[in-house]
Amino acid sequence: MQVLAAVRAMVKSDGVVVVMDEAVADAFGPAGDELERLMYAYSLFICLPDSLSIPGSAGTGTVMRQSVLERYAAGAGYSAVERLPIEGFSAFRFYRLHL
Repeated sequence: MQVLAAVRAMVKSDGVVVVMDEAVADAFGPAGDELERLMYAYSLFICLPDSLSIPGSAGTGTVMRQSVLERYAAGAGYSAVERLPIEGFSAFRFYRLHL
């Protein structure tokens, strides 16, 4: 949340904030596809332990679903999160954070 708040403070009122994240399922479930499994492996063995090693970290790891981003964005003062209609960009999706 601190990074999102810092970015919000730097962006002009007509600026745009875009977040790129992994294109995983909208909700966690046991029937995840190959991408979901790969991203969770990265998360559990690399990103999550690294983020938890930093005092005060939210410990999000690799996979940040839209609902988590919405919670973080609201806490940082953004009014809304919009999933952008960008398809076919490898294993990623994009969100616009509204000021």
